[in-house]
Amino acid sequence: TADTLCPPIDSVKVLVIQPPSALSIYGPAQLCEGATVTLTVQGQGPFIWSTGSTDSSVNIAPIESENYWVKTINNCGTSADTIMIAVNTLPVLQVSDDIEISVGSTATLIVSGANSYMWSNEGVNDSVFVSPKETTSYFVTGTDSLGCSSDASVLVSVVSQSSVYVPNVFYTSSENVENEKLFVFGKNIESLELVIYDRWAKKVFETNDTDEMYQSNGQCCTYGNGWDGTYRNTGKPLNESVFVFVLKGKYSDGKQFKEFGNITLIK
Repeated sequence: TADTLCPPIDSVKVLVIQPPSALSIYGPAQLCEGATVTLTVQGQGPFIWSTGSTDSSVNIAPIESENYWVKTINNCGTSADTIMIAVNTLPVLQVSDDIEISVGSTATLIVSGANSYMWSNEGVNDSVFVSPKETTSYFVTGTDSLGCSSDASVLVSVVSQSSVYVPNVFYTSSENVENEKLFVFGKNIESLELVIYDRWAKKVFETNDTDEMYQSNGQCCTYGNGWDGTYRNTGKPLNESVFVFVLKGKYSDGKQFKEFGNITLIK
């Protein structure tokens, strides 16, 4: 029998390449000017972003509204996704001008330009009252309806206008209420101790009364009830004479004072 010749057998291997899977970008659709956010892509890589990054996540800080895309490519096609990031401008705050006040005075600070506010002194309104004892900067953060915030500050300078003096003479028969007694005069006195001695160094009067009263002419201020020229204000009269006083105390800004001298009592 004749040999039967079989045709050669061959095979072909077919490689099936799947088209790229759909890509999805996840991240906020808007941000506040100056903020940084992260965009993340889900899907099969490798990736290429419009920023040039090949990672699955990118950090962006756009200065204006902008489109960002990511894509992946293989032999069967391309898959891509795009996101629009809107950039919201920050609120523009208008605040009070820097101000100068005296110790013990109160200033009103006002802000506008946002929806809500937080002051460094924990105030939450568009105006706050402050009475610092020393020069202080007050900061405020304003937040708009989109959640974007701006900061501003006001400098409140405290000027020391403190003073103290004791007259060297008083006249108990005077028709002027500030002259018929011996008062401590001054401004912004927080504490005091006044002691008066006769010529024999005997104590005839003392007080630490800091009750503050305006003078009859509207000027500030007298402190305490004053010395009426009697022994310890008991009504026991003292003769006309020269007395010695020692005065010490502290101003509202913390500075201390000490004064001494002579007082002439006239009836």
